[in-house]
Amino acid sequence: MRRAVSSLLLGFLISVVLLSVFMFMFIDIQRYRSIYISSYMNNMARYIDRYSDTNIDVIVYGSTANLTNIGLRETVVEYLVLEKNSYIQINRTYIALKPGYFKTLDLGQWNLICIVTSDGITVYPRHGIRPSSTSPPPLQQMNIMSITFSNIVYIDDLSKEFGVPPNMVLTAYTRDRRNLTGMTGSRLLLLPPGQEENSIWNSSTPFTVSTDDKGIRFGVAVIGYDPTWVAKNDNGMKISPQFRIMIAGPSFTQGGADKVSIGNRERPLTGQGFRLVINNFTGVIKICRDDCSKDSNVIACSSSSPGRCGNVARNATGFWYYGSTDSNLRLYISGLATYAAYYERISSGQAGVGETSYNPYLFIGDVDGNGLADIVFVTEDAYYGSYDSIDDYYGNDDLSDWSTVPLRLTLFQVGRRLRYGDGSIDGSVYSGVYLLMNIFFHDNSYPDEQQLQDIGRTDWVLRVILYDSSGNTYIVREYRYQEICNYHKTRITDFVNDNYFVKISQSIYVPLPPSGRYWVAIEFQDPYGSGRTNDADVTVGVEFIGAIALYR
Repeated sequence: MRRAVSSLLLGFLISVVLLSVFMFMFIDIQRYRSIYISSYMNNMARYIDRYSDTNIDVIVYGSTANLTNIGLRETVVEYLVLEKNSYIQINRTYIALKPGYFKTLDLGQWNLICIVTSDGITVYPRHGIRPSSTSPPPLQQMNIMSITFSNIVYIDDLSKEFGVPPNMVLTAYTRDRRNLTGMTGSRLLLLPPGQEENSIWNSSTPFTVSTDDKGIRFGVAVIGYDPTWVAKNDNGMKISPQFRIMIAGPSFTQGGADKVSIGNRERPLTGQGFRLVINNFTGVIKICRDDCSKDSNVIACSSSSPGRCGNVARNATGFWYYGSTDSNLRLYISGLATYAAYYERISSGQAGVGETSYNPYLFIGDVDGNGLADIVFVTEDAYYGSYDSIDDYYGNDDLSDWSTVPLRLTLFQVGRRLRYGDGSIDGSVYSGVYLLMNIFFHDNSYPDEQQLQDIGRTDWVLRVILYDSSGNTYIVREYRYQEICNYHKTRITDFVNDNYFVKISQSIYVPLPPSGRYWVAIEFQDPYGSGRTNDADVTVGVEFIGAIALYR
């Protein structure tokens, strides 16, 4: 009888724990909303991120239990659920474990049933068997993993986190780094030769970044919350919003009427096309019609300080295409930053290199304010085209760009969270991996009803692959232009109520062969060059990747 009562109590306890988990998810769901994907998916992503990062290994040897934090963030153990002689006891405790730290508990005569973290995550113990380096551990949690981009401070951090060859993401210097590869175009995006040190700003002490009151003209702008701020905010550090900004455009003026003041230097937006990247920006950002000095012209605004935007209906974060080349928009910024880089369009002969890196084309930040950092590959700069004109051609500037080598991001975190140090997945143990990705797309072929007349050559812009240690590549899912182009609008005119695209939630099963080690990766590319047809420039983004590994 006592054992039956104990079983009922244990069942009730587990029900309470599960209820607390789902209540946590429900409460969290109410806090964040997105105009592109449902709030449920947003918060499921955030919960999975916490769940997979809260990775406590609990192993019991006789009367002792070792708790080791093998996750990515500090975790607090709040409850110990114990049993002795069919009697259940719940002890409240406070054990804070930083990543890599452990704690040994003396259980005495008690049996440890499970622990519960402060996030409501239940972890069950293993008894007396440690995993070897060649066999996977028996996992005590649901094998749900997430890969986000909030820890990418600089673009070249992609080398360490995702295995990208360094010369594909290096800052785009010229003569002293001839091995840059990945991207090319009619003219290359590079730091101006001989002016490199005057074209990049990187300081732990914030410096000023501002335009004049009227604002600057631009072709394409991408504005989001800086990934470092996203990470801090997610960890409970409530500080003023910080932004990341990418501005692209043609050579509006040779005389330098449009310019940005950075630190103690003024940078005229001249040459044959430009890109300006600003990180960790604190201040105010406005998108305006014609002249930002008039409050009535402001159509979107974001600020680090409450009240700076007044009653403006739209947030400035997001994507702004063909701002001054098609819609007479201007961009105003005023504030502080810790990093900025200015790139110009330079001919191969002048630059001394034949290619540039992906660095000027990649944006990492939270573009829709839902608390998740996106990675975005952008080759669009200024203007749209059609089947009888060159896409991204404005004035006398051909701003076409295209890939020479796809950009591969290997999802090492999946294998590492399965405790394989090299990030691989053992096909003899796991039958496959489910990936959940939120993706989005835009391009500059217009009108949308005729884009397949302009882009008739079928090719992919994003894909999921599997590869092995011998270099063999297995294509799992390709997103080809002719499929994905249906999920966007090239032009919009109602900037308050309309959107350029919607985010698409995709569930992809990656099957694993029954033997050997494999790595899962995603790849980006712009496969289209310059010309009157097959010349689209693209925006391709991935917001979040969730992974579930399945045992054989």
